[in-house]
Amino acid sequence: MIGEPLDLLARASAASMVLPPGGAIGRRTAAELMEVDPRLPSERDRQLDVECLVPTGVTPIRHRGIRCYATDLRESEIDESSGLPMTTPDRTLADLLRWLAPHMGLAIADRMARRRLVDVDAVEAILDRWDGHRHVATARRLLSYVDAKSESYGESWLRLRILDAGFPRPTCQIPIEENGREIYRLDLGWPDLRIAVEYDGEDFHGSPEQRRHDAERRSDMFERHGWNVVGVGKAYVLGPTMHLELGIAEMLGVVPRIRRRTW
Repeated sequence: MIGEPLDLLARASAASMVLPPGGAIGRRTAAELMEVDPRLPSERDRQLDVECLVPTGVTPIRHRGIRCYATDLRESEIDESSGLPMTTPDRTLADLLRWLAPHMGLAIADRMARRRLVDVDAVEAILDRWDGHRHVATARRLLSYVDAKSESYGESWLRLRILDAGFPRPTCQIPIEENGREIYRLDLGWPDLRIAVEYDGEDFHGSPEQRRHDAERRSDMFERHGWNVVGVGKAYVLGPTMHLELGIAEMLGVVPRIRRRTW
């Protein structure tokens, strides 16, 4: 219909037509074309600009709706199998780990690893080329946290809060079995302590009935299986306070190594 916004593929195709030789669609646009959502929660109703890269020394294109960056881009990091010059998954992830907010970088990395789109060693090799440059140390740290078992962005955000606080690395997706049959699966936890933390997203944990079911499930896990399970929502995971870290510290019997949130 006339007046409707163009879809992402159409906008990316249009951008590719004005790219200079050696340029490619990249960063968040490349991730989205791989069906990995790069949007912040506050951007879910927005159309993101098309992002693209050109090799160092080439003037970035300037056009409404396009964000173009000059960077160290190699021919081997461009894939044209989709009909568009687009950065490979490994190169795309290296860029996103470096330039996105940490929680989004890790969430996307977990999702790409879960879908087996990336080779962590190959991503690390790309980051090694940029040693000493801005945000590369953060990108390396996030890459070391990647876990392909993570099933949602909320779980990735929660795990990052836990790791940044200096707590022991939690296990993802812990099965609870009864008579040889899995009856529950916990988002994150420490099996030796029988302590778990779960992300209660609004979609599946927001209604009174869903919250009642969560409470009954966690009560059963405590009473019959000895697991202390706590659920936390987006307001705590993405909020500005240290309540999350302090609560987990009390459960684990340790002290957070940070005094305020790092992202």
